Amino acid sequence: MSASTIAASRVGVSARTAAWAGIVFGVLAAYVALPPLMIRTSLVSLLLAILGVLAGAYAAREGERRLGFIAIAIAALGGILAVMAVNSGESNLDRVFVWSALTAGMLRFATPLIFAAMGGILSERSGVINIGLEGMMLMGAFWGIWGADQTGSWLLGLLIGMASGVVLALIHAVWSITLRADQIVSGFSMNFLALGLTGYFYVSIYGTQGTPEGIPRAPDEPVPEVAEHDGSLGGRPVGVERPRQ
Repeated sequence: MSASTIAASRVGVSARTAAWAGIVFGVLAAYVALPPLMIRTSLVSLLLAILGVLAGAYAAREGERRLGFIAIAIAALGGILAVMAVNSGESNLDRVFVWSALTAGMLRFATPLIFAAMGGILSERSGVINIGLEGMMLMGAFWGIWGADQTGSWLLGLLIGMASGVVLALIHAVWSITLRADQIVSGFSMNFLALGLTGYFYVSIYGTQGTPEGIPRAPDEPVPEVAEHDGSLGGRPVGVERPRQ
C-alpha cells in the first residue's frame, strides 16, 4: 500500500470521491469566471483547475482510472474556458451567458434527444444495438414537416413522421434480427439511407426555397404552475413569446 493511499485512508478520501471532487473543481474553475460572478483574474480559476487535475490524477493512480481521467479533462477544459472568459469583454459575457435562456434552450433542445436515448435504451435491453437513431429522427423530422404541409394538420404530420421512423426501424430490425446482419453496420446504413432519402426529397419537393411558411405546428401548451412561479418569464406561459412593442 502506497503512502498516498495510507494518508487518504486516514482522512477517509476514496479514489472515487477524489475524482468527483476534481470534476467539481473543474466546473467551479469555469463558473467563477462567468456571470454572475465574473472574477476578472484567471488566478482563482487556474488554482481550482490545478486542484481538479491533482484530484483526478490521484483518483486515476488509486484505481479509479476512467473517472479520474474524466476529472482531469473537465478540470483542464474548465481552466481553458476561464482564461478565455477573462480575456473576453464583460458585456459579451453578459449577452452570451444568460443562464435562464440557456437553461430554457437546454431543456427545449434536449427533449427530443432524451426521447431518442430512451428508445435506444429499450432497444439495447431487447438485445439490438440501435445506432440508427439519428436516421430515424431525421426521417421523422422531414416527413413530419412534409405531412403537415400536405395535409394541413400538425397532428397528421406528427403521425406521418412517426410512421416514417417506424419504417426505418422495421428495415433495421429485418436486417439485424431476421437476416442476422451486423447490427453496427445495419445501424450505420440506416443513418446513410435516411440522409440520402431526406436530402433527395427535400431538394426534389422544396428546391432551394426551403420549406414554405405557414406550416401547421403543434400549439403551445402552457404549464400554469411553472408560469406562475417563474419570474424570468414574467408570468407568461412557457413557450409563448412575449409580444413585440
